[in-house]
Order: sequence, then C-alpha cells, then structure tokens
Amino acid sequence: MKTTAIEQYWRKQASVLPQMAQAIVRELPSICLDPGPILQAANLCRANLAKGQFFYAMDDLHFRIKSTGHTPSHAPKEINIFLSVRAKSDNNCQAYDPFNLLELNVVLRAGKSNEFLGAWHLDRHVGETEEPVNSLHPLYHFHFGGHQLKELNDDVGRLLILDSPRLPHYPMDIFLGIDFVLSHFDGEAWAKMKDNTRYLNFLKTSQDFLIASHIRSLNTHYEKSPDERKHGGACCLLPNLLPH
Repeated sequence: MKTTAIEQYWRKQASVLPQMAQAIVRELPSICLDPGPILQAANLCRANLAKGQFFYAMDDLHFRIKSTGHTPSHAPKEINIFLSVRAKSDNNCQAYDPFNLLELNVVLRAGKSNEFLGAWHLDRHVGETEEPVNSLHPLYHFHFGGHQLKELNDDVGRLLILDSPRLPHYPMDIFLGIDFVLSHFDGEAWAKMKDNTRYLNFLKTSQDFLIASHIRSLNTHYEKSPDERKHGGACCLLPNLLPH
C-alpha cells in the first residue's frame, strides 16, 4: 500500500530527529546543553508510527544565549530559552493544513529567580475559522504571551498589554522551531548552523512540506472562482482575504 505524503513526512521526522540532536550538540555545545528532549520526541514519534498514529511532543529544549538587545538594560545578559512543540496529524489533513494539533512555545527566562519572563506562542486555531468571530483567528498564528506569562501576576509595571494580535504564520515543526529560535535570538549560532549541510537538509524537508504548501495555497487563491476562494485554504490561513 502506497504511503501518503503525511506518513512520509512523519517517518522522515522520526528518522532524522536523532541526527538533528547530534548536529546541534556538536556545533553548539555551549548553547544547547542537552539534546534529550529532541531524542524523546523521536522515540515518541516512532512509537506512535508503530500504532499508525502521527504525533510527537518535545518539552523544554534549552538554549542558553547572550542577549544582544532583546532585554531591558537592567536585565541579565544571559538568557535561557525553552522551546516546546506538540504536533499531531492524520491522513485526512490537507496540504494547507498539515496538522490536527500544533502548539509551539518559545519561553524566555532570565535572572537568578527567573524574574524576567517573555513568551511567544504558535498554534493551530481550534474550531472553524470560517465562522464569524469577534477577532481575527488565522488558522496558524503567532502571538506574544500565552499561559506562561500568567505567573507574572500582572506585575508588568505601567506597560499596557492587550490581547495580542494573532499574526498569520506558516506552521512549524521541531526543525523549523529550532531554526526560529537561533535565527531570532542568536544570529552567530544561526550562521554557524547554516554552514552545516546536514542541518540545511533537515530544514529543507520541513520547509518543502510545511512552508511550500502554505505559500502555494496563498498563491493559488486568485486563480480560483469567488465561491472556491470562500471555501479554500487561503481564507483560513489569512482571514483578511476577500473571497471576491
């Protein structure tokens, strides 16, 4: 029986996650101290594949970086970043919507008692995006904050924080999540990893499956009839798009 594109993607994830762990530790030993969470995700992915299921979870992959302007002047310069990813699919997933569930959290902590805290959250919207709502819910969206910031107990000085805008974004897996952290928070480490051919190959597999399909759905929006546009993937990905 021929395997689906979804199954091929997940089998590839299971096989190359351990290789990604090796590459990260070899190239960035002082930044990513413990590849254990990546290996645990690989084991979970393989175990679920054996049961015909597509799911993995990675909790708190730890990066230690030096701040280059991402913190207040009085904040510590050493920042701990924790990346967590949960993803699930099945063979009925569409090209523009490759997951049933996706949660990606980037949590930043600094200070002796972690008194400095920041967080970014990417997830897949739960529910129907085509239903009228009071605020914008792109199918996949990034926003600042999340449950992690509740521990601040509103201790944010005079800073005004509203419900953060949900920014449309392509879905990301563990590989793209790692690349996101390095590219946004440690450009020197990112540049070093981009010289690693294996690292680039890992990214290509995820980009080809997740980003290319995302962009293709947006590109074909204006080639469709108004009725097809209304119910197409692009309007879920970017609810601001007009169907006509």
